[in-house]
Amino acid sequence: MKIENITKFCDHCKHKIFDPKSGVVCAQTAQKPDFDETCPIFEETEKSKYARQYIAENPVDPNRESVKTSSGPDAMKGLVFGLILVVLGIGLTLFSESNALDSGRGSYTIYIGLIVIGAFRILFSGKF
Repeated sequence: MKIENITKFCDHCKHKIFDPKSGVVCAQTAQKPDFDETCPIFEETEKSKYARQYIAENPVDPNRESVKTSSGPDAMKGLVFGLILVVLGIGLTLFSESNALDSGRGSYTIYIGLIVIGAFRILFSGKF
């Protein structure tokens, strides 16, 4: 028996049960699966049928936004833009602190928004 058969059949069968001592067991025979190519008592679960039908009716479009990877020109633009925002945020924070010290007022602004947005653009470049 091949392990591929367990994933091909048993994982999608109504009769599959899990025994902590033995592993995957057939509820009909009360034994571990021992078929070679197909299982004679295989009955597909409703969840598995629905999943197969959904996949058949909704093929993955490689241009769909959720399938795109974070590489390529879009990712590079996001990375550069993120770095610019982080550097700008840190620069403005340091500049406002030096102005506060020079004026003697002691209040300065931290440009956290720019730094955080820039960090997100760097971490998730190509996704936004």
